[in-house]
Amino acid sequence: GQQHATQEKWWADLKAPGARDEFSFAIALPPGQRRPETAWHIVVTKMKFLWQELFMDLSSDVRAADYAAATDVNLQCARVKKTCCNGDADSRIAFVLMVMAVWVRCYFHFFGQWLILVAKKTAVYGFKARVYGLEYKYMPDGLSTMEEIGIVMAGPASVLVVYLALIATAQLYRATGSYLPDLASKYIAAFGIGTVLDPVLVLLVDLATSNYACDARPGCRVDYTRSSCDCVEGDAFKLWRRMVDENNGGVLGIFYAVAVYMITGAAACAAGYYYLVHVHMNGRIIDTFTRIHAGNDKFFVPRDFECSLEELDYILARARRYRGPKEERRHVAVAKYDLRDPLLPDFVETSTHVTIYEQALDGKQRVYRQFLKAHDGTITEIFGSADAAAVFGTARPVDQSRDGTEDAPAISAGADDEAALSALGGYFSGLKAIQCEKK
Repeated sequence: GQQHATQEKWWADLKAPGARDEFSFAIALPPGQRRPETAWHIVVTKMKFLWQELFMDLSSDVRAADYAAATDVNLQCARVKKTCCNGDADSRIAFVLMVMAVWVRCYFHFFGQWLILVAKKTAVYGFKARVYGLEYKYMPDGLSTMEEIGIVMAGPASVLVVYLALIATAQLYRATGSYLPDLASKYIAAFGIGTVLDPVLVLLVDLATSNYACDARPGCRVDYTRSSCDCVEGDAFKLWRRMVDENNGGVLGIFYAVAVYMITGAAACAAGYYYLVHVHMNGRIIDTFTRIHAGNDKFFVPRDFECSLEELDYILARARRYRGPKEERRHVAVAKYDLRDPLLPDFVETSTHVTIYEQALDGKQRVYRQFLKAHDGTITEIFGSADAAAVFGTARPVDQSRDGTEDAPAISAGADDEAALSALGGYFSGLKAIQCEKK
C-alpha cells in the first residue's frame, strides 16, 4: 500500500483532462513569467556559449563537468595540455589542424601586402620565405602616408578576406543540404582566432626577430637596401618610423597603427561571431541556444503520422503498380474541401484528402490507406474519419471499410461517408467536395 501511494505521488495520470497542460516543448518560461534580463547578462550568456564552443572542440571527450567549468581559464589550459599529451587521435588531429590554421595565416598577411606593393609598382627586393612568414624590403619614400597606412592595413585585411572566403564556402556547403565535416569546421574556427589575433601575433614575431629600429643596426645604418642589412621594419613600427622621418612625431604613427588594427580587429570579431554562432559545426551553437531560450512558438514538432511529399509520391506510385494475388488493383481518389467562415467571406482553407482503395474483380472495394494534406501543407496519414476530425477538424470522411474486413459493406470510390459527416460538427458538417477524381 505504501509503494502504491508513492507511485501515485510521483506519477501523474496523463489521461486525465488537463494533465498534459503543464508540459511543453520549451525549457524557458513563457515571456510573461520571465524576469527581465539586463543587457550585461545577455552578453555574458552569449559569450559563455562562444567560450564553451571554442574549448570543447579541442577534445572529443565532452562531459557535463567540462561545460560547467568552461569559464575557468586555468582548467581549460590544463585540458589543452591534457589533449596534446594524453588525448585520443581525433583530439590530436584537431589540435594540429588548429595550429596549422593559425600558422598559415601569416603567409596570407604578407602576401596581401606584397600584392598591394606590386599593384603600386613599387620595387620589392630581398624576398625571403621564413617559417614565421615572408620577408621583403621596399623603399617607402615613393609612397604617400595614406598609401603606407594602406599597406599596413592590407596585412590583416588579406587574412580577413581569406577568412570570409572560408565562411562563404562553409555556408554554401550547408545551403546545398550537406554537412560540413567537423575537422573543417574546427580549422575555420582556428583560422578565425588567428584572424582576430593577427596584428598581435605579427607584433610578437617582429619583437622576437628584432624587426624594428633597423636604422640603428650596424649593417643597416649606412644603406638599408644592402644585403648585409638583415632587418625588415615590422608592421607595427612602419608608421612610427615614417612619422619620425617626416618630423611629425612617432606618437602619431602609433595612433595610426592602433586605429588600423582596431578597424580590422572589429571586422574580424564580427566575422568570427557570425561564423561561430550560425555556421560552425553546422549551426550547433545557435541550435543549442535556441533550444534553451526559445518559447513554444519557436519549436516545430511533427505529428505522429506525418510524412513528406516525397514519401507520399512513393506510396502512390507503388499503389498504382500493385497487383494482388487475386488480381486486386489499388486506385487513388483525391478530394479537396474548402473550409469557410460565414463571418469572414474571404476566409478559405483548402484541405486535400487522398484515399488509396483496393478493388477486387467482383467489384468490392476496401480502403487501404488515406492521407490528409492540411491547409498549411502538413501531410498526415489518418485512420478513419474520427481520426481526421480529431487531428484537423476536417477531412474527406471515408471509413476504413467500417470494421476493417473485406466482407464489410463497401464504399464507392469518391463517395462521402454520410454517417461521418455529421460527426465533424460546426462549420465542417456542411462541407462539400469541390473536386473528386479517380486516378
